[in-house]
Amino acid sequence: MHFFVDSEMYAAPVRFEERTERGGFLFARMRRVGKIKPHQRRDCYRLPCSLPVTVERLWLNEREIYPERQPAEGQIINFSDGGMLFATDENIEKGEKITLTFDMGKPETIEGMALRTQRIKDGQYLFRVAVRFRNKDICQQRRFYKYIVDKQLEERRRWTQDIQPLYVPKEERAQT
Repeated sequence: MHFFVDSEMYAAPVRFEERTERGGFLFARMRRVGKIKPHQRRDCYRLPCSLPVTVERLWLNEREIYPERQPAEGQIINFSDGGMLFATDENIEKGEKITLTFDMGKPETIEGMALRTQRIKDGQYLFRVAVRFRNKDICQQRRFYKYIVDKQLEERRRWTQDIQPLYVPKEERAQT
């Protein structure tokens, strides 16, 4: 069962016990069978992808600016119209503001804020960084959304191109 307290979402495992009807309304009695835990449901679909990304660290906070730092290279792991997860060799701290540049058929540049950084034990890069986009304009958001939907449709076409239909109309069966 999922429920909200203010704007936070929580989940609790429950067991259904009884269904009753009173005054034309259906009610269910459930018993909690485990711990209540915070739960997050994303607003945006995460598209797994592998695109190169250039990361420019802007500032750690509003007072410290790092103009001498060179942009770093990385690889996008997943992408949504609200943020991305990427791998890089830069240890970007939580809350740090960065500029991301990548190509989705058209070069895109957007500012983001690091939500978390995780060290990678094996692989080409040292860190995995989750970023929420900031200051995106509606046109850019639409381009991101269109890119994600187009990629989903491509993937669905690949999945379904060899699938035979479950139901074949009687007329078509007679022709074969």
